[in-house]
Amino acid sequence: MSGYSGCDPSEYKSRGADFVILSHNMQLIRSHSPAMHYAMMKSLHPASLLLLAGFTLPASAALPAGDAKAGKASFRICVSCHQTGPAARAGFGPPLYQVVGRKAGSVPDFAYSSAMKNAGFVWTDEKLVAFMRAPGEVVPGNKMRFYGISNEQQLANILAYLRQQD
Repeated sequence: MSGYSGCDPSEYKSRGADFVILSHNMQLIRSHSPAMHYAMMKSLHPASLLLLAGFTLPASAALPAGDAKAGKASFRICVSCHQTGPAARAGFGPPLYQVVGRKAGSVPDFAYSSAMKNAGFVWTDEKLVAFMRAPGEVVPGNKMRFYGISNEQQLANILAYLRQQD
């Protein structure tokens, strides 16, 4: 079928895929239309469909698997402002210990911008990755002076490291 192809997870966004599934041979496949997505699903072996339960994702949610050890090394660009771990304290930035699941702008001992205080969301993996990618787009007017990380693997690694700290 010409409407889908195997692809590396880092290519999802650049290729503009609308749907991504995990095939019977554990290959990630992208598609641009619901009809093609349905056709792909029908063509898979029935046993593969059991594997697919819960594995159908929007392409924007896909990240490569993260490596916490590599994430610790990548996190070095964050340590001048942020701390992790149970003893983490606010510095130039808020502590990132248990950040996933926390309301944005809610650490009591940090002076957030009004934009972050009023952001109105809870940090999820997806929101955190989007913020690390482009802080000014996720929370316009925030005071974090960081241009963002564009490397998907580096984002996944930092997220894995932060999750390991929780």
